Amino acid sequence: MTSSKSNQHRQRAPSHVIFWLAKLSTCCFSRAGGRCPPPSLPRSAVTGKYLYVDKNILGLSSARLLVSHGVDVIVLEAVDRVGGRTLTMHPPDDDPSVPKFGWADLGASYVGPSQNHILRLCKELGLGTYLCSDKQDFIHYSKGRQFCYQTTWPNLWWSNPLAYLEVVYMCRLMDNMSKEIPLDKPWKAPRAKEWDKLTVQDFLCRHCWTKYVHNHTDSFITKNRNGRQFCYQTTWPNLWWSNPLAYLEVVYMCRLMDNMSKEIPLDKPWKAPRAKEWDKLTVQDFLCRHCWTKDGVEFLLALCSNNNTADGHEMSLLYYLWYMCQGGGLLNLWRVKGGAQERKIVGGSQQICLKMAEQLAVSFHMKIHFDPPLSSRRYGLLQRSPMGLVLKCIIFFNHPFWAEKGYSYIYTNWMKIHFDPPLSSRRYGLLQRSPMGLVLKCIIFFNHPFWAEKDDGYNGLVTCNDDIEVVGLATEDFKPGVQLAGMICFVYGDQALGMANLTEEERKKKVCQTLSNFYKTHAALKPVHYMDKIWSQDTYVGGGYTCYYPPGVLSKYGPAIRESIGGCIFLAGTETALQWTGYMSGAVEAGERAAREVRTRMTTRNTNNFQASSTLSTLNKALKLSRSYQTSSLSR
Repeated sequence: MTSSKSNQHRQRAPSHVIFWLAKLSTCCFSRAGGRCPPPSLPRSAVTGKYLYVDKNILGLSSARLLVSHGVDVIVLEAVDRVGGRTLTMHPPDDDPSVPKFGWADLGASYVGPSQNHILRLCKELGLGTYLCSDKQDFIHYSKGRQFCYQTTWPNLWWSNPLAYLEVVYMCRLMDNMSKEIPLDKPWKAPRAKEWDKLTVQDFLCRHCWTKYVHNHTDSFITKNRNGRQFCYQTTWPNLWWSNPLAYLEVVYMCRLMDNMSKEIPLDKPWKAPRAKEWDKLTVQDFLCRHCWTKDGVEFLLALCSNNNTADGHEMSLLYYLWYMCQGGGLLNLWRVKGGAQERKIVGGSQQICLKMAEQLAVSFHMKIHFDPPLSSRRYGLLQRSPMGLVLKCIIFFNHPFWAEKGYSYIYTNWMKIHFDPPLSSRRYGLLQRSPMGLVLKCIIFFNHPFWAEKDDGYNGLVTCNDDIEVVGLATEDFKPGVQLAGMICFVYGDQALGMANLTEEERKKKVCQTLSNFYKTHAALKPVHYMDKIWSQDTYVGGGYTCYYPPGVLSKYGPAIRESIGGCIFLAGTETALQWTGYMSGAVEAGERAAREVRTRMTTRNTNNFQASSTLSTLNKALKLSRSYQTSSLSR
């Protein structure tokens, strides 16, 4: 008897869904095409003018901009938290065994001085930032060897190694010349008239043999070329390579790639003069063709993995150069002071999303709709009108959300949304060829910063790409007002895949052993707390920090990156930003750009003029999808 009732319930359930979907579809729009007042809908049905998917930095900044202009917005979130690729952990109050570590960012966390979008948003939300340390020595670790250096970047970046010697000679020459000049009366120097007739450029051209010295002097004077910022430090380098030639080679290659990246348009990289040529190569192919030393290739591949969480043999050279260009050059992406890693947010980066969500709820009375935990599919129904396609409905499990306008940000996970009618071949081609990077981020806390305590201590930053140690990048996690010393470790690529199959305790032991090897101390084997996040196991993120493009993708499918779908779905995602793609600033830029596109579209298009046949067509598709999905869900 019980089984019979259960079967009857299973048979009746789809009918209920069909009823209120039909009622919603037939009553919202009249046959004449005019808008009627919405009917009394079931609790799970929501209507609005604009439909937005996913509650993270990008989406909330977009919704925030739209509601400030009076747009009716529905906000949906696929999981039970806000934040997307930001995730801040706090010590539980009811567990005395967990030390008070303040907060820990297991997702995005860094902001830099030229990341104007995220810095502006933090200021508007009342969030403060603090500086990260770059004092003391840095370490590059390879096959048991520890190479220390004192600047964030080896600064010998000339393509002609002789220029290095010449620059040192010229600096010494000009220092000696400057000693002849009286500080109070420089015009009375013995050669004042002679020197005052020359410009700096004239002097350098007379005395220098290599053109790169002149270029280097220019970089002291101006760092902006064609509106793009390519910064180079001016401190003299430390020769820290096992092979001295590798030092020259690394700097030459960095300068070469920076110059190549200047040829790439920020908005349309596939239109670069050599786009097809570069898109046929991987980063590793390019480095192996142009580098002579193994140490140089290893370090440059380490930078590639650290920046993009993918191996050099997987990534298109065109994409990597485009990524560099968006961040203002390779040095700017890598360095701390004045670069992308200069600051963090006090209290954690997830506060950005939490404060925006609170602001939307309090100031605009907006409700956030979270997806039921059993939901594994989402459907997007596109309806045709005389003006083109219009996003009509997205179904989360059996919860429909209807709207006149919409856009979805879920860049790499759009495959989890099933659109009817299907998206274009170019769009699907891009989705299928845009993998997320593989990264495991962990934070380990110690009672004291053992790496910085000695006179010859380190600032905590270590790079490694020897395929032996599991950690690819380690850096200090300093927080103001917190006594515990933290160390952030990133595990990339194949190492991240292997670590994902281990238990948390096993991962902890491997990471601590790697830190012990890096710093040559057993103190790293005695942490007081450990936590990590395997981003590839996050259902609706799928990896981190961002997606990347293999060879051949950007030149063929690139135009679909920001191209709207039918004029009704406006694409965003930090991957679509023009500056700082992969960073929080890029997410804010992309979200606000998509919001402006929606706002512009809403003012130039009347979406209420539908044909009756189009409404019936959408209804039939809604019924069909509802039946098939509800049946498959109940059977599971």
